[in-house]
Amino acid sequence: MVASKHNVIWKRKHDRADRFLTAATVFYPTGLRDLIEICSNPAGKLKAAGSHFALSAAAISDEFFIETNDPSEDMPAMARTLHDVLPGCMSTSLRQVLRSADPAQHYPIHVEAGKRLYQLYSELDWAVGRDPKSLARDLKERENRPEYSGRWALPTMGSAAQQTVVGAFATGTHGGDVDLPPIADAIEAIHLVVDGGRHFWIERVDRGAFGCPLVDDASLRGFYNEAEFGREVEIIRDNELFDAVLVSAGRFGVIYSVVIAAVPQFTLREQTELSTWKQVKAQIKGRRDPLWLKPQSAERTHYLNVIVSLSPCAGGSSNSAGVIRRWKVPGLSRAGVLERRGDPGSPPVMDPRTESVIFPQAGRSHAYTGDPSPSMIEKACAAAGLIQGLIVEMVDEVQEFVTSNGAVVGAGIAGVALAGGAGLILLIPQLALVVIIIRAFLRHFDFDHSTVDDVAEAFRMVVMGAIAETGLPAPTFIWRLFTERFFASQLSGGPREAVSYAIMDTHDYRDRNCYPDVDSLEVFFDEDDPAALAYIDALIAFEKRQQGEGKTFFGVAALRFMTGTQALLGPQQWPRTVSIEVAGLQGVDGTRQLMNYASWLATDPNFRGILHWGQRNDSSATTIRRRFERFSDKFRRWQQQLRRLTADGDLDHFSNRQTRAWGLEAS
Repeated sequence: MVASKHNVIWKRKHDRADRFLTAATVFYPTGLRDLIEICSNPAGKLKAAGSHFALSAAAISDEFFIETNDPSEDMPAMARTLHDVLPGCMSTSLRQVLRSADPAQHYPIHVEAGKRLYQLYSELDWAVGRDPKSLARDLKERENRPEYSGRWALPTMGSAAQQTVVGAFATGTHGGDVDLPPIADAIEAIHLVVDGGRHFWIERVDRGAFGCPLVDDASLRGFYNEAEFGREVEIIRDNELFDAVLVSAGRFGVIYSVVIAAVPQFTLREQTELSTWKQVKAQIKGRRDPLWLKPQSAERTHYLNVIVSLSPCAGGSSNSAGVIRRWKVPGLSRAGVLERRGDPGSPPVMDPRTESVIFPQAGRSHAYTGDPSPSMIEKACAAAGLIQGLIVEMVDEVQEFVTSNGAVVGAGIAGVALAGGAGLILLIPQLALVVIIIRAFLRHFDFDHSTVDDVAEAFRMVVMGAIAETGLPAPTFIWRLFTERFFASQLSGGPREAVSYAIMDTHDYRDRNCYPDVDSLEVFFDEDDPAALAYIDALIAFEKRQQGEGKTFFGVAALRFMTGTQALLGPQQWPRTVSIEVAGLQGVDGTRQLMNYASWLATDPNFRGILHWGQRNDSSATTIRRRFERFSDKFRRWQQQLRRLTADGDLDHFSNRQTRAWGLEAS
């Protein structure tokens, strides 16, 4: 079949600016043969794309897109679960490993590159043995191992599962699971099509979940034969090449399919606590309770996420922090299944684009909270009513403080002010004037037809605009009081317990207002490097300074912890790695300034951080080379493998403007 081809004007979905606007030809392949045909004699530069979830320009083609799963869901997709190789071409050694495993610890599932993570985790949880062609059914019938037909899960994932499988692991996406590496390290085999049309089946050697060859070579060559696909598959078992292709920003070519090692489905319990950055920082330095251990137990925390408000409180001397911890609990909870995945019915409805079961809630639901009503952030994203309510509550509290001449100090004022509000007594006249200005804003602003981005910037302009009339301290205090209320509202709620993906996937797929307005970057450090904590402190200091100039950052910084990766260019290069993600609303004057500073600081030689490939990454080629060369010369080794599959760099159709800027080239 000849690949579908359409001339379109392509605009980056998540960027409000037009810097990624480009005229492009988009190919919509339906399978391996199409990919080989597209790559055999390309007329220009190529770039594979899937969900268009990345904020990085590395996902933008100079000329031609290869769309693995059209985000509009109108065009053909490569998102099937495949059964011809596993079990059809399975090696005897893999069969022996699976037969003898007691208990069954991993399940190898073979999927096309365009499979979205929420579709994959839904299929795994629905029971893989339902398909009579599946490996699970084969193991049940031939090996008497019915447990493989049970429920499986992804070992880890990021907080949003609308990414494609390949888009996630190829950029270094990870969870916050303190003893687990990123998603890339769960990949066991890669089927890669390169410039010129050659295609390779690449496996690990004596590593990974199974520690043996996955396929019988003769069987695989017989299936992916030249007569059927135009070229015979080339089989390579080489850890160095595998580790180079894993995280490569699409530079090696287009990945057709992967084998990923799933784990038995599990239940997670999550608990959120409010703290301060000073307290949490001390616990991180010493890895002390209660941060690293399950409450009232010596059991280790499974997942750790620390969210820091960069806007100061306590008179500017402190910053609020939220600590989110998760741990596995016994038993298999079905909480969250209907809300996050949905019941496909019997018989299930099939999607003709992907030949997959349609799960009615997968990729179409709010984040799971354990509460049937929308969460506070979902209400805020659906309309700006929540922010309006927070402003009203705040201004009422300030009004009461003013009217009582400082005698009545609400909880919000006590938390943001120094010495329980006593330091504000002299500012009562200025606060009274700011209250009048805010009440006028509340009467006239159209909250019902505005996004969070719109409201936050409008409110910032009103509050900080009052500086000309009141002086600096009172408006700055009001803004800090507002951001503190908003921050606390997003971290409220009691413990929750549910099936793994309902807890791990926190994205709101029904949000059409909040997410597109976010700018973010993520930088990775050695967990023991003092620069990681100093990085947060520097961002806090920057925000203090710019608030004095009437500008504000409306967002947070979040720390997550994980182990290192085997990928040569994976950003998790330390045995114990911490990531720091900085994200804020673009429309607020001050977000761009802080994000620019965060980016500059991340690339400073003194901080030694590595930026995520799929988010904002302003690293130069020199910076990237230096960052990775100190890890056993990994950048040079990565380049050697790229030369290996690109005729010493002559085949460069998968190069684009961003990979050239980063130096992700053969020489």
